[in-house]
Amino acid sequence: MKKFIGIAFATLLGLFILFSLFDWRGNYRAEQIIWRANKKLSKVINTPETTPDKTFEDIANDFRKAIKDFPHYPQRARVQIQMGGVYMAKKDFAKARQVFEQVFKDYPTNDVFKSEALVAIGKTYEQEGSWLKAETAYRKVISDYPLTENGLAMPLYFGNVYKQRGAREKANNAYKDAAMYYGKMAEQNQGKPIEFRAMQLLADSYLALEDWNKGVEALGNLLLTFPGSPAIGQTVQAINIVAVIQLKDYDKAQAIYESFMKKYPRHPLDKILKKVIAGLKTLKEKNVVINPKATPK
Repeated sequence: MKKFIGIAFATLLGLFILFSLFDWRGNYRAEQIIWRANKKLSKVINTPETTPDKTFEDIANDFRKAIKDFPHYPQRARVQIQMGGVYMAKKDFAKARQVFEQVFKDYPTNDVFKSEALVAIGKTYEQEGSWLKAETAYRKVISDYPLTENGLAMPLYFGNVYKQRGAREKANNAYKDAAMYYGKMAEQNQGKPIEFRAMQLLADSYLALEDWNKGVEALGNLLLTFPGSPAIGQTVQAINIVAVIQLKDYDKAQAIYESFMKKYPRHPLDKILKKVIAGLKTLKEKNVVINPKATPK
Protein backbone atom coordinates (compact mmCIF):
# COMPACT_ATOMS: atom_id res chain seq x y z
CA MET A 1 0.00 0.00 0.00
CA LYS A 2 2.80 2.40 0.97
CA LYS A 3 4.57 1.58 -2.29
CA PHE A 4 1.37 2.36 -4.25
CA ILE A 5 0.95 5.69 -2.44
CA GLY A 6 4.58 6.53 -3.17
CA ILE A 7 4.17 5.76 -6.87
CA ALA A 8 0.93 7.77 -7.06
CA PHE A 9 2.57 10.73 -5.33
CA ALA A 10 5.58 10.59 -7.65
CA THR A 11 3.25 10.46 -10.68
CA LEU A 12 1.26 13.47 -9.51
CA LEU A 13 4.46 15.37 -8.76
CA GLY A 14 5.78 14.53 -12.22
CA LEU A 15 2.60 15.76 -13.85
CA PHE A 16 2.72 18.97 -11.82
CA ILE A 17 6.30 19.61 -12.92
CA LEU A 18 5.42 18.79 -16.53
CA PHE A 19 2.45 21.16 -16.61
CA SER A 20 4.49 23.85 -14.87
CA LEU A 21 7.14 23.44 -17.54
CA PHE A 22 4.53 23.79 -20.28
CA ASP A 23 3.22 26.95 -18.59
CA TRP A 24 6.73 28.38 -18.34
CA ARG A 25 7.52 27.63 -21.99
CA GLY A 26 4.14 28.97 -23.10
CA ASN A 27 4.63 32.18 -21.12
CA TYR A 28 8.10 32.59 -22.60
CA ARG A 29 6.83 32.20 -26.16
CA ALA A 30 4.00 34.65 -25.48
CA GLU A 31 6.45 37.19 -24.07
CA GLN A 32 8.65 36.81 -27.15
CA ILE A 33 5.71 37.71 -29.40
CA ILE A 34 4.74 40.63 -27.16
CA TRP A 35 8.32 41.91 -27.01
CA ARG A 36 8.62 41.86 -30.81
CA ALA A 37 5.27 43.61 -31.20
CA ASN A 38 6.26 46.35 -28.76
CA LYS A 39 9.59 46.78 -30.54
CA LYS A 40 7.77 47.27 -33.86
CA LEU A 41 5.36 49.71 -32.23
CA SER A 42 8.17 51.78 -30.74
CA LYS A 43 9.51 52.42 -34.24
CA VAL A 44 6.27 53.90 -35.59
CA ILE A 45 4.51 55.36 -32.55
CA ASN A 46 5.81 58.88 -33.22
CA THR A 47 5.05 58.84 -36.95
CA PRO A 48 1.42 57.71 -37.29
CA GLU A 49 0.74 60.07 -40.21
CA THR A 50 3.41 58.47 -42.40
CA THR A 51 3.01 54.88 -41.22
CA PRO A 52 0.81 52.64 -43.42
CA ASP A 53 -2.37 51.33 -41.81
CA LYS A 54 -1.23 47.79 -42.60
CA THR A 55 1.82 48.24 -40.37
CA PHE A 56 -0.37 49.09 -37.39
CA GLU A 57 -2.72 46.22 -38.18
CA ASP A 58 0.20 43.78 -38.41
CA ILE A 59 1.39 44.88 -34.95
CA ALA A 60 -2.14 44.56 -33.54
CA ASN A 61 -2.33 41.06 -35.04
CA ASP A 62 0.87 40.10 -33.20
CA PHE A 63 -0.86 40.98 -29.93
CA ARG A 64 -3.97 39.09 -31.08
CA LYS A 65 -1.83 36.02 -31.72
CA ALA A 66 -0.43 36.15 -28.18
CA ILE A 67 -3.96 36.43 -26.77
CA LYS A 68 -5.37 33.63 -28.94
CA ASP A 69 -2.49 31.15 -28.79
CA PHE A 70 -1.76 31.49 -25.07
CA PRO A 71 -5.11 31.64 -23.27
CA HIS A 72 -3.52 30.91 -19.89
CA TYR A 73 -0.91 33.64 -20.08
CA PRO A 74 -1.36 35.54 -16.77
CA GLN A 75 -0.97 39.01 -18.32
CA ARG A 76 -3.40 38.33 -21.16
CA ALA A 77 -5.68 41.24 -20.23
CA ARG A 78 -2.76 43.65 -20.35
CA VAL A 79 -1.85 42.33 -23.79
CA GLN A 80 -5.40 43.26 -24.81
CA ILE A 81 -4.79 46.76 -23.46
CA GLN A 82 -1.47 46.94 -25.32
CA MET A 83 -3.31 45.99 -28.50
CA GLY A 84 -5.69 48.89 -27.90
CA GLY A 85 -2.63 51.08 -27.56
CA VAL A 86 -1.72 50.24 -31.16
CA TYR A 87 -4.96 51.83 -32.35
CA MET A 88 -4.37 54.80 -30.05
CA ALA A 89 -1.00 55.30 -31.72
CA LYS A 90 -2.78 55.09 -35.06
CA LYS A 91 -5.26 57.76 -33.80
CA ASP A 92 -8.15 55.33 -34.36
CA PHE A 93 -9.62 56.08 -30.95
CA ALA A 94 -13.02 54.47 -31.59
CA LYS A 95 -11.34 51.17 -32.46
CA ALA A 96 -9.06 51.48 -29.45
CA ARG A 97 -12.08 51.84 -27.17
CA GLN A 98 -13.66 48.72 -28.67
CA VAL A 99 -10.51 46.77 -27.80
CA PHE A 100 -10.37 48.16 -24.26
CA GLU A 101 -14.07 47.43 -23.67
CA GLN A 102 -13.43 43.76 -24.45
CA VAL A 103 -11.49 43.53 -21.19
CA PHE A 104 -14.72 44.09 -19.23
CA LYS A 105 -16.34 41.15 -21.03
CA ASP A 106 -13.37 38.81 -20.70
CA TYR A 107 -12.45 39.68 -17.08
CA PRO A 108 -15.73 40.69 -15.39
CA THR A 109 -14.45 39.97 -11.87
CA ASN A 110 -10.96 41.47 -12.11
CA ASP A 111 -11.11 45.07 -10.85
CA VAL A 112 -7.42 45.72 -11.54
CA PHE A 113 -7.70 44.87 -15.23
CA LYS A 114 -11.01 46.70 -15.58
CA SER A 115 -9.57 49.82 -13.94
CA GLU A 116 -6.64 49.75 -16.37
CA ALA A 117 -8.97 49.39 -19.33
CA LEU A 118 -11.16 52.26 -18.12
CA VAL A 119 -8.16 54.53 -17.66
CA ALA A 120 -7.12 53.65 -21.21
CA ILE A 121 -10.58 54.58 -22.46
CA GLY A 122 -10.26 57.90 -20.65
CA LYS A 123 -6.90 58.46 -22.34
CA THR A 124 -8.49 58.01 -25.78
CA TYR A 125 -10.99 60.78 -25.02
CA GLU A 126 -8.25 62.95 -23.56
CA GLN A 127 -6.13 62.58 -26.70
CA GLU A 128 -9.19 63.38 -28.80
CA GLY A 129 -9.61 66.61 -26.84
CA SER A 130 -12.86 65.47 -25.19
CA TRP A 131 -11.94 66.25 -21.59
CA LEU A 132 -15.49 65.95 -20.22
CA LYS A 133 -15.78 62.39 -21.53
CA ALA A 134 -12.30 61.61 -20.23
CA GLU A 135 -13.19 63.01 -16.82
CA THR A 136 -16.36 60.92 -16.73
CA ALA A 137 -14.31 57.77 -17.36
CA TYR A 138 -11.71 58.73 -14.75
CA ARG A 139 -14.34 59.47 -12.10
CA LYS A 140 -15.88 56.07 -12.81
CA VAL A 141 -12.46 54.55 -12.07
CA ILE A 142 -12.56 56.23 -8.65
CA SER A 143 -16.15 55.22 -7.88
CA ASP A 144 -16.09 51.67 -9.26
CA TYR A 145 -12.52 50.59 -8.45
CA PRO A 146 -11.46 52.68 -5.42
CA LEU A 147 -9.08 50.08 -3.98
CA THR A 148 -7.01 49.64 -7.15
CA GLU A 149 -3.87 51.66 -7.85
CA ASN A 150 -5.67 53.48 -10.66
CA GLY A 151 -8.64 54.26 -8.46
CA LEU A 152 -6.33 55.71 -5.83
CA ALA A 153 -4.11 57.67 -8.20
CA MET A 154 -6.88 59.37 -10.17
CA PRO A 155 -7.82 62.22 -7.74
CA LEU A 156 -4.23 63.47 -7.81
CA TYR A 157 -4.15 63.04 -11.59
CA PHE A 158 -6.91 65.63 -12.00
CA GLY A 159 -4.77 68.23 -10.28
CA ASN A 160 -1.76 67.35 -12.42
CA VAL A 161 -3.79 67.72 -15.63
CA TYR A 162 -5.02 71.19 -14.66
CA LYS A 163 -1.53 72.20 -13.57
CA GLN A 164 -0.08 71.15 -16.93
CA ARG A 165 -2.73 73.25 -18.64
CA GLY A 166 -1.80 76.29 -16.59
CA ALA A 167 -5.16 76.32 -14.77
CA ARG A 168 -3.62 76.82 -11.34
CA GLU A 169 -6.86 77.56 -9.46
CA LYS A 170 -8.53 74.40 -10.79
CA ALA A 171 -5.37 72.46 -10.01
CA ASN A 172 -5.30 73.68 -6.41
CA ASN A 173 -8.97 72.84 -5.93
CA ALA A 174 -8.34 69.36 -7.34
CA TYR A 175 -5.32 68.88 -5.05
CA LYS A 176 -7.42 69.94 -2.03
CA ASP A 177 -10.14 67.48 -3.02
CA ALA A 178 -7.48 64.80 -3.44
CA ALA A 179 -6.02 65.49 0.01
CA MET A 180 -9.47 65.15 1.60
CA TYR A 181 -10.09 61.94 -0.31
CA TYR A 182 -6.78 60.34 0.64
CA GLY A 183 -7.18 61.34 4.28
CA LYS A 184 -10.54 59.56 4.39
CA MET A 185 -9.20 56.52 2.53
CA ALA A 186 -6.30 56.19 4.97
CA GLU A 187 -8.66 56.50 7.95
CA GLN A 188 -11.15 53.99 6.56
CA ASN A 189 -8.47 51.43 5.72
CA GLN A 190 -6.27 51.45 8.81
CA GLY A 191 -4.19 48.31 9.11
CA LYS A 192 -4.73 47.40 5.46
CA PRO A 193 -2.12 47.61 2.66
CA ILE A 194 -4.07 50.41 0.99
CA GLU A 195 -3.50 52.68 4.02
CA PHE A 196 0.17 53.08 3.11
CA ARG A 197 -0.55 54.13 -0.48
CA ALA A 198 -3.31 56.51 0.62
CA MET A 199 -0.93 58.19 3.07
CA GLN A 200 1.72 58.50 0.38
CA LEU A 201 -0.74 60.19 -1.96
CA LEU A 202 -1.98 62.44 0.85
CA ALA A 203 1.57 63.74 1.29
CA ASP A 204 1.94 64.12 -2.49
CA SER A 205 -1.27 66.19 -2.60
CA TYR A 206 -0.05 68.62 0.07
CA LEU A 207 3.33 68.93 -1.63
CA ALA A 208 1.60 69.64 -4.96
CA LEU A 209 -0.28 72.42 -3.15
CA GLU A 210 3.05 73.64 -1.77
CA ASP A 211 1.53 73.36 1.69
CA TRP A 212 4.88 72.40 3.14
CA ASN A 213 3.77 72.19 6.79
CA LYS A 214 0.97 69.73 6.08
CA GLY A 215 3.21 67.92 3.61
CA VAL A 216 6.00 67.28 6.11
CA GLU A 217 3.42 66.34 8.76
CA ALA A 218 1.94 63.75 6.38
CA LEU A 219 5.41 62.41 5.61
CA GLY A 220 6.18 62.18 9.31
CA ASN A 221 2.97 60.23 9.93
CA LEU A 222 3.87 57.91 7.05
CA LEU A 223 7.30 57.28 8.57
CA LEU A 224 5.90 56.63 12.05
CA THR A 225 3.07 54.40 10.85
CA PHE A 226 5.08 52.19 8.49
CA PRO A 227 8.54 51.54 9.96
CA GLY A 228 9.05 48.50 7.74
CA SER A 229 8.25 50.18 4.43
CA PRO A 230 10.68 49.49 1.55
CA ALA A 231 10.31 53.18 0.68
CA ILE A 232 11.42 54.41 4.11
CA GLY A 233 14.63 55.88 2.71
CA GLN A 234 12.70 57.98 0.19
CA THR A 235 10.37 59.15 2.96
CA VAL A 236 13.31 60.35 5.07
CA GLN A 237 14.80 62.11 2.04
CA ALA A 238 11.48 63.83 1.35
CA ILE A 239 11.20 64.99 4.97
CA ASN A 240 14.70 66.47 4.77
CA ILE A 241 13.93 68.31 1.54
CA VAL A 242 10.63 69.76 2.72
CA ALA A 243 11.68 70.65 6.27
CA VAL A 244 15.18 71.93 5.55
CA ILE A 245 14.89 73.41 2.08
CA GLN A 246 11.28 74.55 1.82
CA LEU A 247 10.50 75.38 5.45
CA LYS A 248 14.08 76.01 6.61
CA ASP A 249 13.02 74.31 9.83
CA TYR A 250 15.69 71.92 11.07
CA ASP A 251 13.86 71.30 14.35
CA LYS A 252 10.77 69.92 12.59
CA ALA A 253 12.73 67.17 10.85
CA GLN A 254 14.70 66.44 14.03
CA ALA A 255 11.48 66.10 16.06
CA ILE A 256 10.07 63.57 13.58
CA TYR A 257 13.23 61.45 13.69
CA GLU A 258 13.45 61.58 17.50
CA SER A 259 9.81 60.46 17.74
CA PHE A 260 10.59 57.60 15.36
CA MET A 261 13.63 56.44 17.38
CA LYS A 262 11.65 56.63 20.61
CA LYS A 263 8.82 54.57 19.13
CA TYR A 264 11.16 52.03 17.45
CA PRO A 265 14.34 52.00 19.60
CA ARG A 266 16.03 49.07 17.86
CA HIS A 267 15.11 49.93 14.30
CA PRO A 268 17.82 49.35 11.63
CA LEU A 269 17.48 53.02 10.68
CA ASP A 270 18.47 54.19 14.18
CA LYS A 271 22.17 54.81 13.47
CA ILE A 272 21.42 56.58 10.20
CA LEU A 273 18.86 58.87 11.81
CA LYS A 274 21.31 59.79 14.56
CA LYS A 275 23.76 60.90 11.87
CA VAL A 276 21.00 62.81 10.08
CA ILE A 277 20.09 64.59 13.31
CA ALA A 278 23.74 65.48 13.92
CA GLY A 279 23.90 66.90 10.39
CA LEU A 280 20.72 68.92 10.96
CA LYS A 281 22.17 70.39 14.16
CA THR A 282 25.34 71.39 12.31
CA LEU A 283 23.36 73.07 9.54
CA LYS A 284 21.30 74.95 12.10
CA GLU A 285 24.34 76.07 14.11
CA LYS A 286 26.05 77.36 10.97
CA ASN A 287 22.80 78.93 9.76
CA VAL A 288 23.08 77.24 6.38
CA VAL A 289 20.27 78.14 3.97
CA ILE A 290 19.75 75.96 0.89
CA ASN A 291 18.13 77.53 -2.16
CA PRO A 292 15.25 75.33 -3.40
CA LYS A 293 16.21 76.12 -6.99
CA ALA A 294 19.63 74.59 -6.42
CA THR A 295 18.19 71.20 -5.53
CA PRO A 296 17.46 68.51 -8.14
CA LYS A 297 13.78 67.97 -9.03
